[in-house]
This record gives sequence, structure tokens and C-alpha cells, in this order.
Amino acid sequence: VEADASSASYPLAIAAATGTTVVAEGIGSRSTQGDARVCEIFARMGCTVAQSAHETSVTGPPSGALRAVDVNMADTTDCFMTVAALAAIAEGTTRIRGIANQRVKECDRIDATVT
Repeated sequence: VEADASSASYPLAIAAATGTTVVAEGIGSRSTQGDARVCEIFARMGCTVAQSAHETSVTGPPSGALRAVDVNMADTTDCFMTVAALAAIAEGTTRIRGIANQRVKECDRIDATVT
């Protein structure tokens, strides 16, 4: 059984934020989960991402080197909170689009994230 990609995004984001490396087992290039593609966003933000079929490694850039992104997260909506947290420490202004469905989860996740 594959690991949950949106849950794995949080420890991977720690690597992105701290310039360290985190390896997530059970989520790799063969994942069928849309949220597994969040690593592509991490790469655009300046991280080094390596994947095997069943494992993903993220190494964050040096402190202060995360870059802002303009990203449509329609295929990775459950990871928008992870990207929003990284956006807070990234250089520039991040724009996250395609996440309207996050207003109708257990709560309005967009409102909860920005307040």
C-alpha cells in the first residue's frame, strides 16, 4: 500500500525550509496520487528532488534561497497548505491557483491557512 502523498509533503517541506535532506519511502515516481507531484513544485522553488519508483528525496536550498512560484495546484490541492507554508519563507510572492475545492473540506482550508 502506497504512503499518503499529502502527509509525506510535510516532512519533505522541512527539508526544503532547512536546507537538509528528507527521504520519503513509499512515494515515488510511480505514485498514482496527484499530490505526489508536489515535489515538482519543491523543485521549482529551488530544491533538489530525486525519485526512484517508490522513494522521494528532497534537499532544500541553502537558507534564504527558496524561490516564490506561480502554480496551479488543481492536481495537488491537498498539498497547498504545505506550499503556502514554504511561500512564507520564500523570496518573492507566491501565487497558488486551482484550489477552490479546499473551501469545502472539513473546514474552509484556504481561510484557515491565511488566518
